Amino acid sequence: MRIDIYTNSDSHDCETCGASWAQGGKVFIDGKLIVDLPAVAHCYGASSYNEDELLVIALKEIGVNVFVDGDNYHVTCHNDYYHGKSK
Repeated sequence: MRIDIYTNSDSHDCETCGASWAQGGKVFIDGKLIVDLPAVAHCYGASSYNEDELLVIALKEIGVNVFVDGDNYHVTCHNDYYHGKSK
């Protein structure tokens, strides 16, 4: 099995809100796109995902749960891949 993570970043500068920065990326497993969370920076509530979070989200997509010290790995930003669809 091969896992490839391609990261990207985005920045946004607003005269009212100030500067914002976000990370994101795509995860491929054996050449198949599993996760696509592009970086999108904007004024409020920009989601950002580092390499660790992208990997954990991709693993969950293929049925592998990651635990740290006995607890589920915590992905800080809500997204449909990891947390399920919002109602």
